[in-house]
Amino acid sequence: MTSTRDALANLLVALQAERTRPRTQRATGASDESLDGAVDRVTRAGDRLRGGDRVGAVRLLDELAHEVVDSWAYAPPANDVVACAQALRSLR
Repeated sequence: MTSTRDALANLLVALQAERTRPRTQRATGASDESLDGAVDRVTRAGDRLRGGDRVGAVRLLDELAHEVVDSWAYAPPANDVVACAQALRSLR
């Protein structure tokens, strides 16, 4: 579980760093709103995981992973979102 928490923490840092870049320099090409939503979902997923709600955490990251695949360029941190969602899914 600790490695999953670490992965979520690292993902959160990567998303926040991506958000500080001008949109034209973002690897993901994601909008401010999309990145803000991603940060919110990763934060809530971590909170749910710490609270013992693995299913809720998986649901949040699965939703985010689908959004990322549909609308972001597949580059870090987008591929990290998908990897975290897959890792959490395996905890079910």
